[in-house]
Amino acid sequence: MAAIRGKDTKPELIVRRGLWKRGFRYRLNHKRLPGHPDLVLRKYRTCIFVNGCFWHGHKVMSDVRCKKEDVIESSTCCKIPKTNRDFWIAKIRRNKERDKEEQRKLAEMGWHCITVWECELKPSKREETLESIAFTLNHIWLQDHQTRVIAYQQHENDMQMPMPMAAEGDAPVNAPVNASVNAPVNASANASVKLNKTQLAIIKVLLKDNRATYEDLAKIIGVDRTTIRRNIAVLKEKGVIRRVGEDKNGYWEVLIAIENVV
Repeated sequence: MAAIRGKDTKPELIVRRGLWKRGFRYRLNHKRLPGHPDLVLRKYRTCIFVNGCFWHGHKVMSDVRCKKEDVIESSTCCKIPKTNRDFWIAKIRRNKERDKEEQRKLAEMGWHCITVWECELKPSKREETLESIAFTLNHIWLQDHQTRVIAYQQHENDMQMPMPMAAEGDAPVNAPVNASVNAPVNASANASVKLNKTQLAIIKVLLKDNRATYEDLAKIIGVDRTTIRRNIAVLKEKGVIRRVGEDKNGYWEVLIAIENVV
């Protein structure tokens, strides 16, 4: 068993290359975290464990009716040897208990955990598994940065002062929301702007990184560039966002107030 590799295994390399190709960056075998996760993505507060089906007892069955000790049976991807069977059952059970304890500690530290099984990386399932990991990571990021978009509240003093006209893209930061937004100009602070899921996701990303490109937005949200361009145009038309500066050196500016989700 000393010849069994603990890192840089074939399944782990498949996951690494798949995530790198999709734009994700990570650290390997972080020694300061419980269990030394195979991949650590700090931006997403996520640890990924790439487990071998045999060594970690994937889909093994337990007979809970046994009073003394659970009886582990073979599964389709974890065949327990008939020779020295008691030894292998005890070893697999210890591995599963250790995995559970390490992930519990990581959860207490605020980390998300994803387990990828060796059988899920077979050629027939590989792309589906990698896409699922990418979707889960982006979903985690959006959940951790959830915000609610609310309309700008126009104060009485603002209503008495004339507002200078500005061309699209040159409106002052504290200007009222454009009239095309589905809320009256003197709306209360609790009135929300009606945005679809993609538009709301774009706002969340821009609040985190106001220099995000169309490619960045498409990758993070999981849609194509055409969809991003169309929804950006709608947000600009509604006066929710504007572009400041040239394309290469410019940045996005959100023109409405933001509140945390209740």
